[in-house]
Amino acid sequence: MTHPQPPGTEPSGTGPVGYDGTGVIERAYQQGVSDAHSGILDNWSFTALPPHVSYLKAEEKRVLDGLPSDDRTRMEAVRGRLAGLAAEQAVTTTRVTELETRHDRAEEDVGGIRTRIDRMAQDDERRRRRRLRHEGDAPEEQPGGMDVTGPETTRWEGPYTSPPLPQWLKLTILAALVAIDVPIQWVIFDYFHGNEVSEQVLAGIFAVSVASIMVLLPHLAGYLYRGRHATGEERPVILTALILLLPCLYLAAMLGYLRARVLLVPPKVADENNRLVPQEGVESAAEPLHASDFSIIALFVMLLFITAGISFLLGTARFHPLRTAYEGATGHRDQMSAQLVAARGHLETLTVQRTELEAARDRLETSAQQRLTDDRNAVQQTFKAARVRYLDGVAAGLADPKATEAIAALIETME
Repeated sequence: MTHPQPPGTEPSGTGPVGYDGTGVIERAYQQGVSDAHSGILDNWSFTALPPHVSYLKAEEKRVLDGLPSDDRTRMEAVRGRLAGLAAEQAVTTTRVTELETRHDRAEEDVGGIRTRIDRMAQDDERRRRRRLRHEGDAPEEQPGGMDVTGPETTRWEGPYTSPPLPQWLKLTILAALVAIDVPIQWVIFDYFHGNEVSEQVLAGIFAVSVASIMVLLPHLAGYLYRGRHATGEERPVILTALILLLPCLYLAAMLGYLRARVLLVPPKVADENNRLVPQEGVESAAEPLHASDFSIIALFVMLLFITAGISFLLGTARFHPLRTAYEGATGHRDQMSAQLVAARGHLETLTVQRTELEAARDRLETSAQQRLTDDRNAVQQTFKAARVRYLDGVAAGLADPKATEAIAALIETME
């Protein structure tokens, strides 16, 4: 932005602040000479200020009024940036406060869970000491001496034990158990169905369904049983899952028995009419193997019991609920800590930037005010010199000693 200039004056080119009054004084002198030659002024025209002197006074006031109050372009940019930084700083401060609250809550959660785990460790230590005492060990040979209640300083060893089976391995083993059960169930249901395609499909559906139930039910029961110590866990649900194991065991026994009975059916041979009839003298298919029916039945029953037991153990193969909660809480706390550190760092950066920008604004305001004062002085000195120079031009144009004396007296009154 440039300051208003007298007519015909070109901008000084010194930036948004700065005034040098280029051409004003020289044009005032030429105007004085022109007014004298044109007859506008004569020897009797100097009892008051000539019209052009009044014009120069008005022009001086116009230029002074047009000077900017500050360095507007740069100041507006600085103030806009300061406003943006202040808004961002307020938002970041609010986020830091929120993160601090969430971090403190997460820290409390971690501490509460750790306290519960430590109490469990102390209970385990007390039970171990009581067991040693009941087994007849001498008191001095027991850990802690006579203090069978266990040291209160016992703490959990921390989440450093070996992890349970990974999820993919559990799923693989469960699929293998189902694959083991399917042929057993297939033989049973195929025995009761014909050779039609629809009957074979139905037998296959029954075999896969029953095998899946016999594997998944114990697994679900084990999963719920492992989580029985979790806060808010519904005890009736756990009890129901364990109760369902009873019919599951009965089914395993009956299915194993049926599989064995199907396998033990006496072999058939063709008679003289090509009809299949039981082989005479053989009561069971196990006789050629010199194995009893009971051993074959027990084999398949135990096989199904083993698959159900493995499935149950896979359900329990996970961390204690408190340890899972502890690891989840510590992970959440660490995440809150990282976000809090990042937010605090960002807030500190914004604070430094705002401080630097405020200092730059203060320097700009100070320098702009000083340059504004210099501009006002320059305008006043320029137009004062222009008025004197105009009268000099009039005196030169009139070339009359009396006019020169009157002009000199007028100049003295102007000063």
